[in-house]
Amino acid sequence: MIILALDTAGVDCAAAVYDSGRDTVLGEASDMIGKGHAEHMIGIVDRALDQAGLALSEIDRLAVTIGPGSFTGIRVGVAAARGFALSLNVPAVGVTTLEVMASAQRDKTPHRAVLAAMDAKRDEIYLQSFAADGSPLDAPRAVSVAEAQAFAAGFDGEITGSATPLLKADAGGDHTNRFPISVVARTGRCRLPQCRKAETPLSARTRCQAAGRVRDCATSMTMLEAYLTLKPEFEIIAMEREDCRDVAVLHGERFARPWGDGEFHGLLMQDTVFGFVARQTNAILKKPLPGFILARHVAGEAEILTIAVQAKVARAGLGWRLMQAAMREARSRGGESMFLEVDNGNTAALGLYRKLGFEKVGERQGYYKQENGALSTALVMKRVLR
Repeated sequence: MIILALDTAGVDCAAAVYDSGRDTVLGEASDMIGKGHAEHMIGIVDRALDQAGLALSEIDRLAVTIGPGSFTGIRVGVAAARGFALSLNVPAVGVTTLEVMASAQRDKTPHRAVLAAMDAKRDEIYLQSFAADGSPLDAPRAVSVAEAQAFAAGFDGEITGSATPLLKADAGGDHTNRFPISVVARTGRCRLPQCRKAETPLSARTRCQAAGRVRDCATSMTMLEAYLTLKPEFEIIAMEREDCRDVAVLHGERFARPWGDGEFHGLLMQDTVFGFVARQTNAILKKPLPGFILARHVAGEAEILTIAVQAKVARAGLGWRLMQAAMREARSRGGESMFLEVDNGNTAALGLYRKLGFEKVGERQGYYKQENGALSTALVMKRVLR
């Protein structure tokens, strides 16, 4: 079985191609980057595959670190593993960083029990102990430093991880949390993806934070499941000329009479015109543009020229955020009021604009032409900005 292992839980961005039948790492790549895993992940995978002399299509399983660790980093790795697994129709399994640290320590000190201890900050430590054969002796958990010290005092074995200096007075050397990618791959070999119980569940508090929601976490949800259910996150940034192609594509999807990228480019070159785009911040591969807005300000009056949001993220609040960004920019340019036009049949948009404080001030009969050729009325709406 050929396993592609990924790790983005710490300072490293790493990938390895592992042949479980021969217990051999065929290729691996790792950069110590600290942050920016999303930008490096795909290149790291390519390097590992090139070294192994294999194509992505030859991968039989994905293994990925699922924490504890960097929340943003883990999200990147799990999203990448999920994407690869779905496209290849192969299983993906999660490996906790605590068991990886323990396994790496056992390679150095075989036949010894291991206590994996990671500094969780805020006077807490992530803790889990393992027997000499690698089997877990208890569940991973977040405990106070005092509790961890009391547990470590009675532990007969090795201690590894960034919290080691907090638990051993004579701890020396470097205790940075590192998760060897070869160990991640080897551990992933032992996972049974069809059996959820094969994945060790993390502490309830950690799983709640990973899922990003307030809920009863007394379930068997694992860290991997939590990350797979994360909602996309977006940022609103100023529209640049380089965005015009993506903007035109989305405009064409949402309107019967689309504008070309040349039209958007020409508008943006005018000093009176400004715009914003929404970009997904937690995507691994490039995603279609989720939304945009384009507006104009002249002599104290601002006008929304066009706005669009992808249908599949229509309930993500992007319309509201784009409108708010445009209103703030109009105010900063001295705008005293803002106008827009909306199809009187577009109930969702009408509801949004009314919540934002826009009121009807006029209408234009037969202004919009639908795909079936029918004409509809445009409502003219206004909001005072100051």
